[in-house]
Amino acid sequence: MKVAILDSGCRYADKNINVTNEDELRDRGHGNVVGSIIKDIAPNCYLVSIKVTEHGVCNNELLARGLVQCLIEEVDIINISLGLSAMTDNVAGLIDFLVGEGVTIICASGNNCVCYPANYPKVISVGACSSDGKPTDYTLFGYYDVLERDRYEYQGRIYYGTSFACARYTGKLA
Repeated sequence: MKVAILDSGCRYADKNINVTNEDELRDRGHGNVVGSIIKDIAPNCYLVSIKVTEHGVCNNELLARGLVQCLIEEVDIINISLGLSAMTDNVAGLIDFLVGEGVTIICASGNNCVCYPANYPKVISVGACSSDGKPTDYTLFGYYDVLERDRYEYQGRIYYGTSFACARYTGKLA
């Protein structure tokens, strides 16, 4: 299974691609945690990290570049553990095309916000839940397709949020 992470870069990836104007070695923190979760759950997946953030921020242009790279790399699953306040027609068209080609796109639903592409109907939107299966306080009711546990320990620190629930769900599908 070939899995792409569209994030801040990941040192655990089998292949790294940078679609930004920023140095590849900067800004990997969030992507490292996401990649670590996926690799812990699906150690045999082939992980392609596509860096789509500059100074920790993604926009529609960078996300579109990342989605084009997913086409080039012929991935099976795309993990997008980040969100935008709005989505362009270009990004929507790329998602439509990828899904039409059989690619599964999994997105974090957002922490206390409605974000895109998670709120787009062609993707799987993942909210976070506690160990009892109830949505967390920061997972907005009605803005997710599935719930997944989000708590994850990485390098001695505990991480919470829909990003990490999304990564766990991606790992299970991979």
